[in-house]
Amino acid sequence: MRRVLLTLVATGVVVAGAETRALALQGGEDPALLPVLLDKRYGAGGKQQASIMLTTAVITKLVQDTGFVATYQYSFTDMLGVGVTAGYFFGSETNIGDAIRAESDPTCQVSTDADCETLGDLFQLQWLAGADLVFVPLYGKMSFASEVNPSFELYLIGGVGAGGVRRKNTNLNDTVAISYDSKVTLVANLGLGLRFHIVDWIGVRAEFRDYFFPEPATGVGGMTWNPHVQVGAEFTFGGGE
Repeated sequence: MRRVLLTLVATGVVVAGAETRALALQGGEDPALLPVLLDKRYGAGGKQQASIMLTTAVITKLVQDTGFVATYQYSFTDMLGVGVTAGYFFGSETNIGDAIRAESDPTCQVSTDADCETLGDLFQLQWLAGADLVFVPLYGKMSFASEVNPSFELYLIGGVGAGGVRRKNTNLNDTVAISYDSKVTLVANLGLGLRFHIVDWIGVRAEFRDYFFPEPATGVGGMTWNPHVQVGAEFTFGGGE
């Protein structure tokens, strides 16, 4: 009889220990914690995102610009989406451009009736519009709060479209008005971005995106690379839970 009682007690201890361990793995004894701990991701499938961002060039040796970029995206799944990007930029040459002109053509400094030599790779991005493909290899939800939905997405983005560019075409003499050679050209982009959702419908978005285009000057080859850092707000809507 004593052996039977000891066996029953031992069995009860083992079962209780297993149940306690199972509860600990599932979020503790408080059932209210269970949904927060289990729902560790932010589902973007079927949702739409619209953003407005301030953008600035980060390599400004010859050309500098800042501006605004707006995006709209639709996510087919949590990992794949498409979108459009439109931007407007305020660009200008740095002083290095004038120094290069003066060195390559000394008459540029004293002539009052002739333009300086036209240089390549000095086109300034003015505007762009294009379509994008978005791939999200990493996303998740932070589990430290149940009242809000702090979640994030790390994404890759790339696209192609059209853009307006211009190049300064003048001499250095103050008596001659500055003129520009303007073109419309193919503009592509590649980038890496991070979304952080403060709540389900609003968040912060940061990107490193390179806007690049073929040199539009006649007889000049190569690509013009224009890396930008951009930060702004993003609004999410649509989709279902």
